[in-house]
Amino acid sequence: MTKHYPLLRFYTKENCHLCDVALEIVKRAAKKLKFTLETVDITQSDDLMMKYGIEIPVIEIDGNLEFKNKVTEKELLRSIRKYSAEYVT
Repeated sequence: MTKHYPLLRFYTKENCHLCDVALEIVKRAAKKLKFTLETVDITQSDDLMMKYGIEIPVIEIDGNLEFKNKVTEKELLRSIRKYSAEYVT
């Protein structure tokens, strides 16, 4: 049986209080479940600034938008588990 570890993409930027709070939740989740974390600074891309500028933090899991602005640890763990379960073979 092969287990898939979801890719969690965390869109953020400097001086974003909500991003700091959400990142702490992501770090706590990482102690409980396995996933790959990719942090993306939206200020490095005009397209991302246009897309997510006022909605960060934004969290995608395996390319699917899951959260904007805020997230709870319970919701995040549930989403990560959902994507982990989809790929167990």
